[in-house]
Amino acid sequence: MYDGFYWRQGLLALLETMIGNYESDRESDGEGKTQYDQAERFAKSVLKISEQLIEIEPIDDDLGILKYEANNPQFFTPVFTADSPLDEESPLKLVWERFSIDLAWESVEKMTKGARRIFDLYKLVLDAHLSKPTRQFLARLSRCYIWGFEPECVMLCRSVLDTAFRENILDDICERHCREKHVDFTLSNRIYAAFKEGLIDRNTRTLAQRIKRDGDNAVHYQPDITKDVFGTICDTLTVIEQLQKKRRKL
Repeated sequence: MYDGFYWRQGLLALLETMIGNYESDRESDGEGKTQYDQAERFAKSVLKISEQLIEIEPIDDDLGILKYEANNPQFFTPVFTADSPLDEESPLKLVWERFSIDLAWESVEKMTKGARRIFDLYKLVLDAHLSKPTRQFLARLSRCYIWGFEPECVMLCRSVLDTAFRENILDDICERHCREKHVDFTLSNRIYAAFKEGLIDRNTRTLAQRIKRDGDNAVHYQPDITKDVFGTICDTLTVIEQLQKKRRKL
């Protein structure tokens, strides 16, 4: 009779146990220790380099030789390899496994926080009367927010704000209030013109300016400077909703 053992253990504990056991069994396998150690060093180097996006010596196209350079070159013995790194014959299988283990731990760490963030977004939708374009924006943003890609959330908020102002504050409005003609008005120009046109109030203008500034900082200067990312999402929705509401009345 099923007694709900796994459910009672809790999903987080079960996942951590399974990943830990898999990693432990893999490390204790005595066969191919030299190859295993080389694969671990290579995998960890690639993971680090992938985060920093700097150049790495390429792996041979046929995947026959796997090379890692630290103080001294280390080589895998050339062997016949299959097309996929998941195949047993491939020397990249151990590297693939390390990638998978690290990604699994990272996903587990984000799982509980991500579940709470789903509730945040749900309450946000309940509390707001969102237009179709705004809902589309929220759908794109939610994946970044749930999985903890916070600088990317801030960048996306700035990008969506730019799109909303381009769609609602046309060049003729900018020309009327900026007193000059441009082939391409900036977001700052359009925020100013929207305020002068009466399409956003002073508080909303301040919100829009802060979202733009935070987005610019996230792209060019300090990606993690914005601490209240959910607040930025809420502010972005507030600005877009007021802008679209006023435009519909014209």
